[in-house]
Amino acid sequence: MDRWKTVEIEIEDFRGYLAPDFPPILVVEGYDFSWSQERYKKSRKERPYQRCGVYLFYDDAGTLLYVGKALWTFDKRIWTHQIDGARYIDLICFDERHAPFALALEEFLIRRLKPGVNTHGVGYDVPRQLRIPSVQQTHLAADNALASASKETEFGEMLMVSGRPREVWLSRRIGSALESMGFVIEVERRDGHGGRIDIAVLDASRTLTCAIEVKLYCCYDIPKKESKHAHIWNTYPDFMKRSRLGVPLQQIVLFGVFTEVSPDAVEKGIHSAKAAQASARRNAAERSAQFAADLDAEFGGCCSIYPSHAPDTPKVGRRASFDGTSMDLSVWVLGLNADVSLEELQKALRRRATDHWYRRSMEDLTRKGCFA
Repeated sequence: MDRWKTVEIEIEDFRGYLAPDFPPILVVEGYDFSWSQERYKKSRKERPYQRCGVYLFYDDAGTLLYVGKALWTFDKRIWTHQIDGARYIDLICFDERHAPFALALEEFLIRRLKPGVNTHGVGYDVPRQLRIPSVQQTHLAADNALASASKETEFGEMLMVSGRPREVWLSRRIGSALESMGFVIEVERRDGHGGRIDIAVLDASRTLTCAIEVKLYCCYDIPKKESKHAHIWNTYPDFMKRSRLGVPLQQIVLFGVFTEVSPDAVEKGIHSAKAAQASARRNAAERSAQFAADLDAEFGGCCSIYPSHAPDTPKVGRRASFDGTSMDLSVWVLGLNADVSLEELQKALRRRATDHWYRRSMEDLTRKGCFA
């Protein structure tokens, strides 16, 4: 569930302190305060109230309010709380022999997430082990950045009007979101080879540890009679340019589906306005599903993809609007597998790009010393 995202990211970090064979740590639904008495009685048979672990109180908007622990059973603890605004109770179960780890996880989550109702432990922090964001963490940062950026008056104009530095604009906001998660970030960092890294993740000494590129694709670039997005191959040159840096590589892929296009979009400067008008007449959900399938088919063998195997359905806060034109945005993150070679990327580019664009890309990559 969406409200679990931040907790699941922290659980992933918490697992870094544990043995590799430690059992999975999962969040499950516990209770919804809107349930009827009949629904609650049914939940008694479905929910693990008799187990021990960590419990989480959320409000209606999915904001984490309180983190607690139950060393005996959830039943003996969760009903003792009276928390204003609480809507959901979710559970993180441990078996009895691992019950002491619930103490550690409770403290860890309180110090990292600082829930509003907790008082003990919120004045402290736990240093982050990971200096490289996982694809899940990068996705969360991009999602949070979009939700925040959508409140800015220039959001729609920046993304849809020709000539705007939209990917730089997005990189700055996603970089800020990663910084709020504890990572050291530099946006538009020089790569030492005449180029710039959209989002550079650094260690404490400001040495590069991960390079993240940002790409925005639009649904009008999916040809009517073909499956693949016309420019999806652009990801390969990005990975090839950064491969010589010797650090993990990621790409944030944003996909925009036009839901409404102004009749005078050309006069208003909407990027590729005529193609956008044509695409707005097609089924938006089908376009997003098709692009998700394209990503999985094209990059599933060489990248980890998050979210995987399903369209990332646009949520509230992901709509960009400008003067009668609207676009819904979906987000994925690709993480290039460490064992993928430059030669494999070159072969993939050769397979996907047209002769003209393949030659141009190779000339550019050679000029920048990628094959030196």
